[in-house]
Amino acid sequence: MRLPTPAPATWTAPGGSAVEEAEGTAHAERGGGLTLVLGYQVMDAVKAGRLEVVLPGFEPPPLPIQLVSPGTRLVSANVRAFVDLTLATRDWRFVDF
Repeated sequence: MRLPTPAPATWTAPGGSAVEEAEGTAHAERGGGLTLVLGYQVMDAVKAGRLEVVLPGFEPPPLPIQLVSPGTRLVSANVRAFVDLTLATRDWRFVDF
């Protein structure tokens, strides 16, 4: 037996505003509402229980970390060594809630 698909629910938050991540996180910690920030920015607050992740199934995909250098010239040996060392020695999973 197949159940009918429920209609999507919508909700408009009253008085939305745009703020810096630190301000939004602090406001959410004081009970001021929801905030959308990168996981590493709130990792300590989530682990301490000051914040909680809501709707985890609807989180956007992780953003890639990029190392950028000028494309108009060859990458120096120092920069190449830094990139290789960084990729080989770092765990880029910042958040593990």
